[in-house]
Amino acid sequence: MLIVMKDRLRIALSVILAGVCAGLIGAAMSWGIHLVEAHLSLWLSLALGLAAGVMWWQVRRRKDSSASQLVDALAQTIAVGAGASLGREQAPRQVAALVARKLWMPAQQRETLAAAAAGAGLAAVYNIPLAGVLYTLEVLPIRRSIRLGVFALSCCAIATLTAWPLLGGGAFYSIPDPGLDQLTVLLFAPVIAVGVGLGWLFRQGAIRQVRRRIRGRWLMLSVPLAIAAVLLIAQALPEVPGNGQLLLDFTFHSPLQWQHGATLVLAKLLLTWLCLRAGAAGGVLTPSLAVGGTAGGVIGTLCGADPLTLALVGAASSLAMTQRAPLFAAVMTIELTHPSALVSCIMLALAIPASWLHARRRSDQAHQ
Repeated sequence: MLIVMKDRLRIALSVILAGVCAGLIGAAMSWGIHLVEAHLSLWLSLALGLAAGVMWWQVRRRKDSSASQLVDALAQTIAVGAGASLGREQAPRQVAALVARKLWMPAQQRETLAAAAAGAGLAAVYNIPLAGVLYTLEVLPIRRSIRLGVFALSCCAIATLTAWPLLGGGAFYSIPDPGLDQLTVLLFAPVIAVGVGLGWLFRQGAIRQVRRRIRGRWLMLSVPLAIAAVLLIAQALPEVPGNGQLLLDFTFHSPLQWQHGATLVLAKLLLTWLCLRAGAAGGVLTPSLAVGGTAGGVIGTLCGADPLTLALVGAASSLAMTQRAPLFAAVMTIELTHPSALVSCIMLALAIPASWLHARRRSDQAHQ
């Protein structure tokens, strides 16, 4: 009995510590990116790109280890801060999972806690606790269980609370109230179709570029050149660098002409693929959101409907296809923006059956 109580106490403390560490890691890496962006110049970006390329060259020459994962995460943070068209969320997920594996957990539960901590790292960076839970349960390739759900819910809640004093507790994107007239509702279907199509294109292109990415010492040249290309395009399209935050902020607050919007979508797609092909590593969640959101906003403006509502639908649809996780995509979009209750309910009403159908199809394929 005493041994059982000690094990339970050890597990509870490990979960709490994993959540706290995930929150601190997410906050620290976010502040690191902000610090780099605040002092950014072309030459500094090139120097940081060179440093990241050297790090990846050295790390990928060696066997996978805790040290190599930490260096890889640092290189991701540097590259995103320098302007690479990639998300900032992968590095905190990676480090949080690494720390969780080092805690005093029974071996059979260590990977479960690591998966929960990965979701918590995502939750802390963007203040999206429920999306962090769903990322663990719906996206990560791990066996689902009640224990995993409890770990994920606990870690994400603790990580988010830990990061609040450092990153703030509000929505990541501040948006006006979205409209919901009849025309906007009628355009949901075509916007979802376009978002899903762009998500599929984004995913296939990203997979292909990662498989064919540049390796070896050429990384010292390819990574800074890719960042330079992003910054060069940014002279004409200042919304395209980084993780997609600039592009979504622009979409949410500015009317988009279809030519400009289409150019932004194409540029964001191509520059994200370019960075991946160059050998850079980073998140793809927020670039996917930005691509779909911009397309939805363009359709709304072009058709005279509410562009903000359709941008939210397009963003969630693109991310749903990219990650094969409709419910996670809808909840992440809602938590990032805090739209009206009605818009949130409609998005969930569309995502829940889609998520159920996808889970059933995946289950059927697993039993074939």
